[in-house]
Amino acid sequence: MITFLRRKKLGAGSCRGMSAYLNGTEPTMSVVHSVGEHASIVRNDKVGRGIPDGLLVRWGCTSTTGVPLSMQVNKSYAIHQVNDKSGFRMSVQEQYPECVPNTVTSVPEGSFNGKYVLRPRTHAQGRNLWVVEHAADVLSLMNTHSVLRGGWYASEYIDKVAEYRVYVVSGKVATVARKTPDDPTQVAWNVAQGGRFGVVRWGDWPLEVIKVALKAFSVTSLDFGGVDVMVDGEGKAYCIEINSAPSLPLLSDGSVSYRQKCMAKCFKYIEENGLDRFEIPSVVNHWSDVIHPSIQ
Repeated sequence: MITFLRRKKLGAGSCRGMSAYLNGTEPTMSVVHSVGEHASIVRNDKVGRGIPDGLLVRWGCTSTTGVPLSMQVNKSYAIHQVNDKSGFRMSVQEQYPECVPNTVTSVPEGSFNGKYVLRPRTHAQGRNLWVVEHAADVLSLMNTHSVLRGGWYASEYIDKVAEYRVYVVSGKVATVARKTPDDPTQVAWNVAQGGRFGVVRWGDWPLEVIKVALKAFSVTSLDFGGVDVMVDGEGKAYCIEINSAPSLPLLSDGSVSYRQKCMAKCFKYIEENGLDRFEIPSVVNHWSDVIHPSIQ
């Protein structure tokens, strides 16, 4: 049995689709507490109703459950690690500086030497973002926006031409989606602010993007995540962040989507084979070098 534990306002469609695929049924309208033959859904405010025995997949949810850590996919501490966007970015910069835009967490003297994107330490859905060029801009924004007073980070502005989400499970790639924003002039191409994801075919997977995504994932303690990677005009890829509850919407007719099927297959693989991570390949020349074995 695989149980998806989700937050009250997050992951309803994603969990419904994956659960339905594993159960061989149509997605149920119940998003609070749904128990099937092979997969179930429990909302974090309804944990008191009980969690079926088996594998627990935390869909961005850190609620206490009593389930042994050995049976949890994405532990609470791993989710907290990537939700701290500032801390995660600095961890990647320390180990793989080439994989992220230059990032600072304190005010430098004078100019930033170009445009920087300023964000609070934790954030979501493309909100709370400012472009700054001088230290004075940061101080002024801190005086007017309390969300910055709990910590912030500023990263070098990248004039991106493309952005992808790489769905990584246990160090392998389940699927890749490309973002198409409603307004490409915006700094944040967050689908919550408009736009859509389009699945990228295996043969079209951008390998430089994949390499950056796998390196960034390796810095975390996650078992799965959606790694957001942007590409500049010269083809250089940079990790933006990792989502511990990456969006997997149902299709417009309410049926299970390809991305939901891919992630469900990966979780079934974990149920049968354990939580061990795959090593990052030293050479990536083809999609077959990185694809999750449950997908190919």
